[in-house]
Amino acid sequence: MFNLNNRNIPIYKANTFWKRFVGLAYRKAPKYGLIFENCRMIHTVGMCFKIDVFCLDGNLKIIYIKRNIKPLKIFLAPKETKSVVEIPSDFKVQLPSESITF
Repeated sequence: MFNLNNRNIPIYKANTFWKRFVGLAYRKAPKYGLIFENCRMIHTVGMCFKIDVFCLDGNLKIIYIKRNIKPLKIFLAPKETKSVVEIPSDFKVQLPSESITF
């Protein structure tokens, strides 16, 4: 679980080549997100919905948020990023820059 402002969102690790390559693509707005560890670049090829991306440092502190990334885009996170979390934009998560918990 991923806790953002006391809202629990299921987050699964993209820990195989296939999970990292496909990500949330080819699904209809799932009710979960993915974390990509040791990752700074993601794509939205094959997605049918917009996503929000949370860039995390090594302490799981949110250092950058990119909202409403459309399908068929490539996103490169800031250099300090150690992990990336992607969730469907329809979760409409509102938060200040803060740490997250799993």
